[in-house]
Amino acid sequence: YIISRNKDFLEPYLNSQKREDSIFKETEKQVSDNPKQILLLNDLKINIDKKFLVIKSALVSFNKNNLQLTPSLRDSLDISKRLMDSIRADIHHLQEIERKMLQERAAQLNKSTVAVYSIVLASIIISFFLVVFGFTSHQKENDEKIKAESKVKAYQDELNKTINELRKANEELVLMRSQEKFDATGRIARTFAHEIRNPLTNINLATEQLSSELPPDDENTGFLFELINRNSSRI
Repeated sequence: YIISRNKDFLEPYLNSQKREDSIFKETEKQVSDNPKQILLLNDLKINIDKKFLVIKSALVSFNKNNLQLTPSLRDSLDISKRLMDSIRADIHHLQEIERKMLQERAAQLNKSTVAVYSIVLASIIISFFLVVFGFTSHQKENDEKIKAESKVKAYQDELNKTINELRKANEELVLMRSQEKFDATGRIARTFAHEIRNPLTNINLATEQLSSELPPDDENTGFLFELINRNSSRI
């Protein structure tokens, strides 16, 4: 920009601060569990902010001096270069620490992997023995289950036979009770018939006796005798 006075060359600078904020926040999130890296990252942030401030001051001075390169601007460019070198050194330091941490984690992961493989192998062996033991136990339990089911079936058959015998006995008992009720009903009916016919016979005989003794020309008396005989016959 200083050489050409073309503001298009300022575009990377104008867009860089927004991108720097985004990258810094993401990096800070990634190293949030490492206090040492947080301190180094804060130092880096301070140098980056100084860098932006120097560039901004240099641009203001350059524009105020009619786009002329002044001694103070040359000094600010030297300061800016030293800050940039410091920023690169800080970034390199951060990267070296992350690289060492990654190597340590890889070594720990290898140890963990070996341990996991050992555990998996032991688990497979134990599982095999458990399967064999389970199969044997299952076979034994299955044989015992078959025997138990056979006994249960025999008991069920015997029980069903007993139930059928009880059902037949109950049906015969119900039939006998029905027959007894029928016989008792017949005896009661015969008793009723006998007890009703005897008084009615006496009534009919008495009516005939009275009708023969009374004069026949009495219409009302004849009607009453007829009423008595008709209802007696009905009963």
